Amino acid sequence: MFEKLTDNQFYSRIYLLYAVPLTIFLAFNIPSFQVPDEGGHYQRAYQVAEGEFFPQKTVNPSEPEEFSLGGSSSSNIYQVERLYGHIKFKPDIKIDPAVSRVAKKIKWDETRWADTRNVSIYPPIFYFPSSLGITLGKAVDISVSDTLILSRLLSGLMAVLLAFTAIYITKRGSSVLFCILVLPMTIAQMASVSQDSIGFSLAALCAAYFSKLESQESANNNITLFSACSLLILISMARPPYVALSLLFLVFSLLHWRSREIRLKLIVSFFSSFILVALWSIYLTVNVSVPFGPEGVSYALQAKEMLNGPLQFAGLFINSWMTNYDFYFLSFIGKLGYLDVNMPKWYYWFAALSIIFAIGPMKSSYREESGKLVRWRMLLIVLVLLFTIVGLFLVLNISWTPVGSLTIHGVQGRYFIPVAFFLSLIAGFTDKPNLGVKLQRGILSTFAVATFLVIPFAVMNRYY
Repeated sequence: MFEKLTDNQFYSRIYLLYAVPLTIFLAFNIPSFQVPDEGGHYQRAYQVAEGEFFPQKTVNPSEPEEFSLGGSSSSNIYQVERLYGHIKFKPDIKIDPAVSRVAKKIKWDETRWADTRNVSIYPPIFYFPSSLGITLGKAVDISVSDTLILSRLLSGLMAVLLAFTAIYITKRGSSVLFCILVLPMTIAQMASVSQDSIGFSLAALCAAYFSKLESQESANNNITLFSACSLLILISMARPPYVALSLLFLVFSLLHWRSREIRLKLIVSFFSSFILVALWSIYLTVNVSVPFGPEGVSYALQAKEMLNGPLQFAGLFINSWMTNYDFYFLSFIGKLGYLDVNMPKWYYWFAALSIIFAIGPMKSSYREESGKLVRWRMLLIVLVLLFTIVGLFLVLNISWTPVGSLTIHGVQGRYFIPVAFFLSLIAGFTDKPNLGVKLQRGILSTFAVATFLVIPFAVMNRYY
């Protein structure tokens, strides 16, 4: 039966089969606020539920030169988060059932002000599903903890639906999208109220729309271009370095160079996305950004040092990879909770091999292209992805790294996941289920089964 399915049909169905139950499992079994910054994201979702789509920046009465940034919240969110705070980063400490019983009794209290500066930069659209959960939870008077589960479910299942759509509509690399979406880190972030929940799925959908730009008909389609551009703007509003992916519009303009109309549309898409994200970044700088981060961070000093010695950043970048490559790798595949829920060692290598097989040396769909042109297109796409990763390090060097540090702080492997979806654009493709396709499907299906078994084991072993 499966042999008659296209890759899109096969991987999208298998994805739903595994992602839905895992999302439900994680929503219920990851303890409250044991996802990085989930407490802040929950409060941000609360603000959106109250109609406060954009944060309020006010002068701190006790410190006239300092600002507070945030909006409405419930102090009982903090009370629940505090009950579970002692287990963060401590993998040997399990959940105390008595603490869980106390947390389950904490209901919503009156709305109060909360400073949410660490998450206020994120656009409200990423919080709509979890905000709906908060609205429903308050309406039926369930506890803060139970409302968190409801919010996780709504956000997670919406993310899974968007991811399913991405796999189903992509013109190339459905196996890559499937493999990255099945990773424990991807699913765990989706099953949370973090902005990554919807952000990851929108990035996968964006990559799917970019794959459509390969054909002349789709590249000339205004709806396809608008969708790719809009999705890229949204994910870049969450993390501005992702705007470097807009260079892909220029790569595809080279592919369609003979058509002046298509070429101009793609170039306009590049400038549109780049300019709008730049304007959003300026808005954040003026109206939203307030100082926070590790001691010793100075935006001005770091920017000045980088301008005076560009090679110094190159050294920091290389040294950061040499020092932390293992952490980047593990936290890309899956270090759940507060990076203290580890998968078995064999699983990480299996995941890496599965990604390689997902890209796969399959037959190219470009029968009319020369091999040289295909290689140049693939090389340019890889360079854009590498440039985007460099941009992530660049921003974190300015915003999160103390002056004088020998490495760049704050980089986690999950930041690379949205970029990894665009590896689908260099994946091989064939329109017939040959032996290579059957082998690829078998390996990736086995990887999905392994993920389905490993995640519950790792979570239960860590917390219970």
